[in-house]
Amino acid sequence: MSNNLVKPRNILMAIKAQDHRNATTIKTIYNARQRYRLIEKGGRSQMQQLMKKLGECNYVEWHRCERSTDCITDLFWAHPMAIELLKVFPHVLIMDCTYKTNRYRYPLLQIVGVTSTELTFPVAFAFMDHEYEDNYTWAMERLQSLMGSNIFPRVVVTDRELALINAIHKVFPNATTLLCRWHISKNVLANCKKFFDRKETWEKFILDWQLVMFASTENEYERRLHDLTVEYHIYDNALDYVRNAWLNNYKEKFVAAWTNKIMHFGNVTTNRAESAHAKLKRHLGSSQGDFESSWTIINSLIELQHTEIKGSFEKSLTLVQHNFKPEIFRELRGIISRNAMNMVLKETQIAQKIGVDKISCGCVIRSTHGLPCAHEIAEFIIQGRPIPLSVVHSCRLVVMKISHLY
Repeated sequence: MSNNLVKPRNILMAIKAQDHRNATTIKTIYNARQRYRLIEKGGRSQMQQLMKKLGECNYVEWHRCERSTDCITDLFWAHPMAIELLKVFPHVLIMDCTYKTNRYRYPLLQIVGVTSTELTFPVAFAFMDHEYEDNYTWAMERLQSLMGSNIFPRVVVTDRELALINAIHKVFPNATTLLCRWHISKNVLANCKKFFDRKETWEKFILDWQLVMFASTENEYERRLHDLTVEYHIYDNALDYVRNAWLNNYKEKFVAAWTNKIMHFGNVTTNRAESAHAKLKRHLGSSQGDFESSWTIINSLIELQHTEIKGSFEKSLTLVQHNFKPEIFRELRGIISRNAMNMVLKETQIAQKIGVDKISCGCVIRSTHGLPCAHEIAEFIIQGRPIPLSVVHSCRLVVMKISHLY
C-alpha cells in the first residue's frame, strides 16, 4: 500500500477494517514503513538508491557533479513512455519550476507536453541546485538530446524567468516563447491594486486590462491601450507598471493580436504545469522528503497519467458522437481526437452563417490550432466534398502515430 501512495492513516484503517481486534497504532505503521525503506535500500545512500530505481524502470537519466566534492548538483530524468509521447507531440512544451518538494530545497523543473486529446503528459523533470542560466541551459541540452536532431519544440510557454528564457533561446533558437497570461495577471494584481482607492475602479481597471490582453488585432490593441491610458490617466503608477513591465518588451509573447498568429493549440498559460505541481505536492504531503521518496511519488503519478492518456486515445478511436456522422466529417472520424472534432464541428456551424468570407472568419483556429477554419469548411461544403485529413495538423491525429505506443 505504501508503494501505491496509500497514506499511513488509510493503511491503518484498512488493517483495522480486516480485523477489528487488531491493536496496531499509527506509530506502528510509520515504524514498519521506515524498516521497509531501510531494507529496500540495502545500505545504499538515497542518491544511490534513486539511481538504482531509475535504471530498473528504464528511465533516461543524466546528472552532473561538483568537481571538487563529486556531489550531484543537477539531475535530469525522463520516463521511456514520455519520450515516445514527446516525439509524437513535440510542438508545444510548457516549463515551470516548483519548490518545497524536498528537504534540500532544490528547485524542481517540470517540463510537460500536450497530447492530441488535450491531456497533459510529463516530458521530463530536473532537480537543480540553482536557477541560474547555466543550470537551465544544461537541462535544455538534455531535453534536446531526448528529442533528437530532427525534432524540436515550436512553442514554449513559461513565466518570465529570464534565465530559463535565455536558455531556451540558446538551445532552441527557432522556438517561440510565450509568457503565461495567468502569471502576468497575478503580477498586475500584486503590483497595481495598491494604487486604487476604490474597489469598483480597480475591478474595472482589471477588466479593461483583460481587453488589452485579448485584443484580436494590432489595431484593436492600440485602441484598447489608448482607452486604458485615457480613462486611468490619474493612476500613473499602474499604467507605468503594465507598460514598462509587460507591454513595451513582451506584448508579442502574450497579447492575442500576436499570439493568434502562432500555433499554440490553446496553450497560453502554464496552468498545465501548475496543476501538475499541485497534484505532486498533494501526494508528497510534506516538503521534507528526500530525492528518492519524491521520485517514487512522481513515478506513480506518471504511470497513472499514462493510463489516462491511453484511455483518451482509445475513446477517440472507437466512440463516434452522433454529431460527427455527417458526410463532411467522413475523413476525420476516428482519426483525429474528439477534442479536435468538436472544434471542427463548431467551425462548421459558423461556416453555415458566414460562408466563404475570410475576413469574417478571422482564421484564428487555423493559425492557433492547426484545424480547418469556417471559411475553409464552407468551401468544402460548396464543393460537395468532405473535409480532407490533409488540412489537419499532425499533432491532432490519434490513430496513425499513437496507437502503436500502447
